[in-house]
Amino acid sequence: MKLKQIIQIGFSIAGIIGSLFLLKKRFASLKEQMITIKDKHELKKENG
Repeated sequence: MKLKQIIQIGFSIAGIIGSLFLLKKRFASLKEQMITIKDKHELKKENG
């Protein structure tokens, strides 16, 4: 294998890991938003 190929493969793997990490982060924040919306909804029910 040539060095150029190894570098390209390394970059593609790094890209995949990076995008997965970003997706995980985004999913976590989305989950938090859902929980806060749910909590607000519950509060409205109690006060309503």
